[in-house]
Amino acid sequence: MLENNARSLPRGAIFNGRRFSLPALGIEATPSFAIERTDAVYGVGSCFARAVAYIMAHRGQNVTFGGLYHRYNAFNILQTLKWALKGGFGPEHLIQMDNGRVFDPHGREEAEFSYASLDEGVATFRKTLDDVARAVRGAQVMVLTFGLVEAWRDDRTSTWLNLMPPKKHLPDFDARFSVHRTKQSENKAAIGEIFRLVREANPAMKMICSVSPIPLRATFCFHDVFVATSYGKATLRSALQEAIDEANDAGLRQIDYFPSFEIVSYQRNNDVYKPVNKLGKPDFLHIREDFLDKTVKQVFSRAYLPEAAAKPAARLAG
Repeated sequence: MLENNARSLPRGAIFNGRRFSLPALGIEATPSFAIERTDAVYGVGSCFARAVAYIMAHRGQNVTFGGLYHRYNAFNILQTLKWALKGGFGPEHLIQMDNGRVFDPHGREEAEFSYASLDEGVATFRKTLDDVARAVRGAQVMVLTFGLVEAWRDDRTSTWLNLMPPKKHLPDFDARFSVHRTKQSENKAAIGEIFRLVREANPAMKMICSVSPIPLRATFCFHDVFVATSYGKATLRSALQEAIDEANDAGLRQIDYFPSFEIVSYQRNNDVYKPVNKLGKPDFLHIREDFLDKTVKQVFSRAYLPEAAAKPAARLAG
């Protein structure tokens, strides 16, 4: 019966085990626009956003990360964009530690890379926000990758954090900070607000969105990190798709989903993740560059880079 009912479906809509022999599993993106060489590209999100943006940087594209390093959850990304475009950031949003130094929970900083003074921390982050605003207003393409649904919150200032604060240096940690296992509806709302905020600042901005395929290092909300990873990625994948669909229905076009998560996650081999990191320690979290080159890069290039459009994708025999 499936055979008869499926005759009108595209080939990719039907399971075929032979697809596992293809580097990118035969998955293709469905772009609503092309990226021209003259387009400036702004990458925001987890480290996978950087990997996708580097594809274009290697092409000679003008790529920026606008002052930001990794941003892991939709709530902190939204908050950072609001501060950059509308203001609201102040010294109270940085954290004074018991060793006299200042920690930035919204940036890439670890406790050992904290600031010597509050003035230094505020000045540095305000420069970052200026860079973010400049990038949002000046780029033609934005690459957004969402990585985590577990998010820390500063309950004193009602702000979402990018990183867990250094508990050992904060005697009032438990009274001030809390971790949240955010829901699908909350993530959808935050992502939708990101779309609206960016388009308000730059109506012509085209957006490519993805979910990071990189698993969690640790979980604060589950007993098992694999279970937590599964919950988080499923939640983000659903939230992102619904946010894109609702944005399109509201007239916000040229906001695409790019299937890097599926290309990586459904592989059935051992050539995806790095076995060791730069320090020589076991990894199996981060994606091998040569794997990205033969899979994600190829799918992305065929979809978005005009000169690659004529190159045929790998096809199944029969």
